[in-house]
Amino acid sequence: MINFEKEFAHKLQLGETSFYEQSLGLALNPRETVLITFTSPSVGAVFTGKRIIFIDLHGLMGQQKEIDSIPYRNILYFSYVKIGMERVLELRCIDIGVIRMRFANKACLSDAYRIVSTFVLD
Repeated sequence: MINFEKEFAHKLQLGETSFYEQSLGLALNPRETVLITFTSPSVGAVFTGKRIIFIDLHGLMGQQKEIDSIPYRNILYFSYVKIGMERVLELRCIDIGVIRMRFANKACLSDAYRIVSTFVLD
């Protein structure tokens, strides 16, 4: 399982949705659609209409991947923090604790925050 106690080391930026749809394969529910993806060199975050899927790539060519998902219903609290150039989305989740996702720019953070607020508050 991805160590969520540590902040993501790399800043997430907008990713290619079709690549992650294909690489997730069986991990996606047929009634689930990918809304937006964010990537860094070794970690991806895929936001769907039901959950956030985290993909951690290991190995020289990313041949080993670890997939974890958090349903929106398990998010108790969310906020964003801007300290200087750092933009962080914090999610407090049942049984996991706090997940901190660093974003490369304000637009990416705004998109992620909007999606989380839409599905957590429903």
